[in-house]
Amino acid sequence: MKVYSIVLTAIFAVMMMFSFEKELNAADFSTASLNGLYKRVLLSYNNGVPVSAFANIEFDGEGNIIIEDTFSTPYGANQTRTLTGTYTVAKDGSLVFNINGKEKVGLLHEDKASYIITDINSSTAQMVVAGIKNGYGGYTNASLQGTYKRVLFSFANGTSRSSIADLTFDGNGNVSIEGIASTPYGTSIISNTWTYDVADDGSFTFNFANGTELIGQLHDNGNSFIGSKVDINSTQVIIAGVKTGGDDFNDASFNGVYKRVVFAFHENSISQSSIADMTFDGDGNVRMEGVWSTPYSTDNSVVEGTYAVTSDGSFSLNFGPNEIVGQLHEDTNSYITTRVDSNNTQSISIGIKYKKYKKEKKGKKEK
Repeated sequence: MKVYSIVLTAIFAVMMMFSFEKELNAADFSTASLNGLYKRVLLSYNNGVPVSAFANIEFDGEGNIIIEDTFSTPYGANQTRTLTGTYTVAKDGSLVFNINGKEKVGLLHEDKASYIITDINSSTAQMVVAGIKNGYGGYTNASLQGTYKRVLFSFANGTSRSSIADLTFDGNGNVSIEGIASTPYGTSIISNTWTYDVADDGSFTFNFANGTELIGQLHDNGNSFIGSKVDINSTQVIIAGVKTGGDDFNDASFNGVYKRVVFAFHENSISQSSIADMTFDGDGNVRMEGVWSTPYSTDNSVVEGTYAVTSDGSFSLNFGPNEIVGQLHEDTNSYITTRVDSNNTQSISIGIKYKKYKKEKKGKKEK
């Protein structure tokens, strides 16, 4: 009887362990999960017109959106509009926005404080969108301090440009940048300084020497940010940044299924947006399965490649001859990337983890 009792106790303990693990990882998203005020940045190519935008968005938790948008196109800067729409959040965090009858898709981060969106249902507009929830107050310039890896995509007088750089903030309003940029005409080194200001709610402004600015939002934890440029008509810009500083990352740090959105522009002036599942196995192998949309077609794609993560969380993805570079967030639940290896293609992407990676188990042979 004692042995039987011990066995029952052990079985119960194992059942409780698996039950607890399931509860920890259970998806608990619903439309109510996206609730409150967020800052949103957008970059799109709409009927051949580049657009960058920065918005205040209010989600009511019941599926309704109000967007107060400021945007830039070659035809004008600081243009404003008010948009309304609806949204739904699925159990796994998948998002569907419906704005003016047009559907956009994406994913809500597990922290419910950030999200990504793209459009794969339109032949006229390709885009990438990111949002971060407003802070609750108490932010200062000291909240933005340390070195961040920043990716950028821009159109400058119609010329596409992507970039990756280290931005070092001193906590007192000064920032320096060192990086590399790619355009259809070649690559160039970036080295510059400017100033910044952080408002009480975590929104910020980069102040450039030429008198222009970029505005954005710092995440509540201070480890990531997004931004956009809307104050001049000659340049449309979107950026995303992730704080660096770790020293214990490796290939195993990248393990799971991430939903990623991307905007790309090719030398033949073809814009492209995409949403895909990126499955990283923790051993340097990655599988991309998703949908790509251009002005001419929408296609499904499955591609396999490799990846390598350095100790500071920077990484490279390799799909054939194409190399994508980026930065993994310190919690390993999100990442940012761009391409600077080709004059033919410029891109920016953001990924958010939403599933664990499960390796196939081989059956045991009977003895």
